[in-house]
Amino acid sequence: MKKIILILNFQFLIFNCLFASTHTGADFLKLAGGARIISLAETSAAAKLDASSFFHNPAGIANSESEITFSHSSAPQGDAVMQYIGGIYSLKKHGALAIGILSYRITPIPVTDEFNYDMGELIWNDWAFSVAYGRNLFYNLSAGINLKYIYRYEKNPIFGKTIGNAQAIDFGILYNVAFARNLKIGFSCENFGTKVIYSNDPVKDDLPSSVRCGLSYNILNNRENNFDISFDFLREKDDLFRPRFSGEYSYLNWLFLRGGYINKAGKINGTNFGLGILWKDFGFDFASAVNSVFDRTTYISFFKKFY
Repeated sequence: MKKIILILNFQFLIFNCLFASTHTGADFLKLAGGARIISLAETSAAAKLDASSFFHNPAGIANSESEITFSHSSAPQGDAVMQYIGGIYSLKKHGALAIGILSYRITPIPVTDEFNYDMGELIWNDWAFSVAYGRNLFYNLSAGINLKYIYRYEKNPIFGKTIGNAQAIDFGILYNVAFARNLKIGFSCENFGTKVIYSNDPVKDDLPSSVRCGLSYNILNNRENNFDISFDFLREKDDLFRPRFSGEYSYLNWLFLRGGYINKAGKINGTNFGLGILWKDFGFDFASAVNSVFDRTTYISFFKKFY
């Protein structure tokens, strides 16, 4: 119990000291990753994470199996594409390593002058490269860290090319409560690092850093059925604490049904839901997520596990 109180006090101190009112750039880093965690309303503080979402709390990969994954999503209007590829390599008792590449691309936008003369296209690409390590520190406490390099590219027919880059770190802890075997408590910090520096622009953008805490609890676990629930609180810069909760049911460890409620800045709130199928070593995940007041976005992921 004293350990839990210490963790909660530490989280409260971090929440109240980390944030000041600043402008942020590279908002694509807020993208959650793969379809599974998105269908779970991004409740990732205390969950066992996969190769598409380990950056939310790198401690969540400490006991993960080796796997590779690919995720894809397009904006409802078709003007942007998110893609992700990543993998986890299990080191058994020594934890796990993970790598990931996140790409966010805007569909090229035609640029014309006042006489409607074609001047070219506006091109805008964002990339994030991640390398993470997580392991058990004690029998019931794990920790993890993720190093991230951010690269932004913009080509404007009027102002030319602009390249931006930054470095960031994600880190977190995950605690298995000793007196409640099915209860886990997690805490993480995401996207803390340097400002985004641009090649031909004096403006420097802060990264969209955030902190989150949460818990997960296994309600049901037998040979056929498993059911987990998760609760998270997320705070981003210039925003309030926002709650989210989810549930994941699995049947015979091959069919997975997921859903949850998410609350985001900009009056974006509602239900995310999805499903997953695991056949032998191959899997597929699908998610439908609230994207704005009016739109929803679809995510798909494919993965292969190596036991």
